[in-house]
Amino acid sequence: MDHKVIVINLLAHLETERAEYFNGIVAALDRDPRTEEMSNLVYLVLKSCARDIPIYLPTQEFVELLLRFIHRHYIEISKIIYDPKFVWDELTVKPVTNKFTSLVIERLLEKYKDGDIALEEPEMHCYRWPYKTLDFPYTAEDEAEDLEEFYLPRYAGSQAG
Repeated sequence: MDHKVIVINLLAHLETERAEYFNGIVAALDRDPRTEEMSNLVYLVLKSCARDIPIYLPTQEFVELLLRFIHRHYIEISKIIYDPKFVWDELTVKPVTNKFTSLVIERLLEKYKDGDIALEEPEMHCYRWPYKTLDFPYTAEDEAEDLEEFYLPRYAGSQAG
């Protein structure tokens, strides 16, 4: 049985960037022979965490972290999914999968502290007010005479020109 169906519906409803990231994760998991023995648990944990996990770890590093996590918590997760309560309440697995989310966040913080993750620096763009004789409507009166440039911050990720 192909256990990817556990996450397929979720991936279709995620925002574009997150969906692309997790589609890459699913593709990597699908190629990895280590997932064959426990694919139901792999995709269950992925489904439970996909909305909460930051999407900045490289795909292979994420896969390695996920597989190690499942090996460590295999018995704990199995007890939950074979409990009758799990049939009507999928959130019973959340306390365990939240540990994985925390693990990913810790890894990202380590990478950030080590300088492996660079934040985009904001860009500054200058807009000139075309009419020097008119006061710019949003300045203090004492600054109106000296106003030649008006700076607006533009962040590298924004689409505004």
